[in-house]
Amino acid sequence: MCKGLLGVHHKRGWGLQQEQQTQCRPWPTRKHAHTYTQLEPLLAKSPKERQSFVTSGALHRLQRLLPTLTDPALTHAHGINSLFPEDVVAYYTHL
Repeated sequence: MCKGLLGVHHKRGWGLQQEQQTQCRPWPTRKHAHTYTQLEPLLAKSPKERQSFVTSGALHRLQRLLPTLTDPALTHAHGINSLFPEDVVAYYTHL
């Protein structure tokens, strides 16, 4: 489910930079909030979904987007980060 939620936004190019593109369209803040609102409880329940979130690169993309987020998306993004160990979040923050 995580990949499906992120895949829709990725296909549209919102906030995710592809290697071929030098610039990408901004990801609407409402979409951030909606997506993170759905992801947070899903990730909290399922270790397999958390693993998928990390291995798919979604956690790294979330860290790259953090400086651009505003409330309520920022609140949910911090909630998602809190589901992972601090060292994992720090690793993907500094990549």
